[in-house]
Amino acid sequence: MKSKSYENFTMIAKTQLGLEGVLARELFHLGAQDIKTLNRAVSFVGDLGFMYKANLNLRTAIRILKPIYKFDARRAVDLYDKAKKLD
Repeated sequence: MKSKSYENFTMIAKTQLGLEGVLARELFHLGAQDIKTLNRAVSFVGDLGFMYKANLNLRTAIRILKPIYKFDARRAVDLYDKAKKLD
């Protein structure tokens, strides 16, 4: 049975405006997968161990975010209804 700590998931590293490229290169050199540059952030894929590695080694990241709930919302009421369902 595969341990949950070895399952990959998407994370987002927040940074300052203009440092997205530098952060993406840092993540690449650390071994992140599926790196995508966003506005003041970079998304990437890794496991729990990689999340700890990123937190310890990234110099241009402000914080690492791990999404806990994902859904589509087309209207404001959809956003509120689905967010209320989150425990």
